[in-house]
Amino acid sequence: ILATGPAVAQDDLPATPSASLHGSVGLSAGVRPEYDGARDSKTVLMPTINLFYGDSLFFTRMTAGANLLRYKTEQGLSITAGPLLGLRRGRDQDDHDALRGLGDIDRALDAGAFVRLRKQGWQASAELRQNVTNTDQGATVNFSVGHGMPVGPKLRLRTAFDTTWASSGYMKTFYGIDAAQS
Repeated sequence: ILATGPAVAQDDLPATPSASLHGSVGLSAGVRPEYDGARDSKTVLMPTINLFYGDSLFFTRMTAGANLLRYKTEQGLSITAGPLLGLRRGRDQDDHDALRGLGDIDRALDAGAFVRLRKQGWQASAELRQNVTNTDQGATVNFSVGHGMPVGPKLRLRTAFDTTWASSGYMKTFYGIDAAQS
């Protein structure tokens, strides 16, 4: 399962109280549709590069954000939340025969917010993203739950399950067909 966004990456590193730049490099494996809306799926391997400035700012998997809210309960539940900016993938109709004639979809910039809950290797998160560069691409809300465990001194294994809700604007952009395309 592909692990995405700041919610997954930040659990993989201990909080750094000093304002220093640090990060990690890894490899993600996952299964996803050949293109949005495809019946067939493909397995993908992708490098994962995570950069952090202290425990406040992060850049991971084409998403940048800030942990503006940090709270830890007496039971050890860590809660963080803040704003984020992220790049949204586009689509090239020449990438697959089934997309020919459906038109290209430009990459876009999303703005939004996230909240993350962590405790003893477990993590749950939600991200709200609204497209801000192309008005017709809509909004998404991603929910994720996962668990990470160390398997070596510098190696961590993580499994995450994600699901996403998408607005009608997003659905129309990525799955709709207008009269000319029809």
